[in-house]
Amino acid sequence: MINPPYKVLVLAVGSPLGQSIVKALQASRLRLKIYVADIDDFAAGLYMRDVNSIILPRVKDETYFDRLATYIQDHQIQAIFPILASEHEFFSRHSQYFSSINVEILSCAPEVYRLCNDKYESMRRLINAGVSAPDSTLCRDDEEVEQFSMRNIFPIFIKPRFGASSVDIFKVSNRDQLFGILKAFPRDYFIAQAYLNDSRDFTAGVYVSRDGSFRSTLMIERELKFGLSYRGSVF
Repeated sequence: MINPPYKVLVLAVGSPLGQSIVKALQASRLRLKIYVADIDDFAAGLYMRDVNSIILPRVKDETYFDRLATYIQDHQIQAIFPILASEHEFFSRHSQYFSSINVEILSCAPEVYRLCNDKYESMRRLINAGVSAPDSTLCRDDEEVEQFSMRNIFPIFIKPRFGASSVDIFKVSNRDQLFGILKAFPRDYFIAQAYLNDSRDFTAGVYVSRDGSFRSTLMIERELKFGLSYRGSVF
């Protein structure tokens, strides 16, 4: 008897990453049935070869959970590839539900997501582990910020404690500019970090096996175009 294909759903296929995952799945030797989703019916990934397409609401839409759960049940989806930060956050919050219905989420564990999504706690974890990391502080009150500015020279960086991409990231040149920006946002929104005067961009990958054991790391100095990795050198 021929085993039925493994059914996978790739989200946000209007994005280059979503489309790249679909291409990788299509090129694999695995026997798959590929489903793809996006919020926009003009998303290019919806029209790739040999895919089954659906339009889903935005993750923040109150109907998202029910629409996704119904689609998973109707099509017997067995694995999901989240793409956007909001999708990873959603599956982190609902990890127990998807585990209970035997749907594998191709993302990090919820506790890893929560740590990595918190820029301040990420820096604290690195420093406590003996890894060099930029001096960082919360911006909850003026005293914290004053102490930080006294031990660091300008320019400094401020960025949202939580979030992705380069939204609301500022290179701050002086004290007046720093406090002017902080007053325009909620006080627990930002962290401040020492400015690293280096134009190079690095990313690190960690390979962990299915049994949870650490296997290897991969360090890449990369070049970016439009916020995406364009090419890189492996160390």
